[in-house]
Amino acid sequence: MKKLLLTGMVVLVMFGICSSSFGDYFLIYNVSTTMKGIDFDIDSQVSAPVKGYLLVKLDDSDAILDANLILYGNDANTPKKVKVYAQLNSSDSSTNNYLDWDTDKSVGLKGTYVFTNVWTYGNILSPFDFEWLIMGKQVVKNVGTLAGNRPVVSSAKGVLMVWSGMLLDYDQDLEGTSNISLTLNMSYTKAVNDSEPTWTQDQIVNGQTINGKERGIIPDLEAKHYVATDMP
Repeated sequence: MKKLLLTGMVVLVMFGICSSSFGDYFLIYNVSTTMKGIDFDIDSQVSAPVKGYLLVKLDDSDAILDANLILYGNDANTPKKVKVYAQLNSSDSSTNNYLDWDTDKSVGLKGTYVFTNVWTYGNILSPFDFEWLIMGKQVVKNVGTLAGNRPVVSSAKGVLMVWSGMLLDYDQDLEGTSNISLTLNMSYTKAVNDSEPTWTQDQIVNGQTINGKERGIIPDLEAKHYVATDMP
């Protein structure tokens, strides 16, 4: 079995209220972290760099409906590491509901700050056991022709705590900490909130054919020779 070297990341977003009514829209964040800690499977110190995409689905009142987190990087295979990706889900996006989160807002002298606590605990369904607390400042940005101007967190930083379990390799049992950052990917976000072509949440993750080419988060990773990691 393989334990994903997933290094926590997770669902962030806190937004205000907009008067227009257009239906659901999406935000896509780049995720980056390097967990430093122990792999108890080999009783050794490790450094685990992980990148990812956080996809958040919202309604026209800016309430979070669903989310997907796709992590990617190198597994712990020896002598040659393998480029892998792993998918974590929340809400109705999968029966494997790994992600939970809380958000709080604080109005300061320089605007509204958003604090997001994300976690997943190891259980019969989840091989992941991590938590993070992240903070970012809310700003108004145009996130696509369908969504228009939205109050969003365009970048955020915080701390990740991995309690046990996998990150990108199911053969690992990790424990450690790291800094973590999220940055709104404006090109991806505007593309999926465009009126032509339209995108569903599943298509953003698993792909759709555009001009004869399969596009989406997982197809784009597979085009770069990433493969799905082993999961329980």
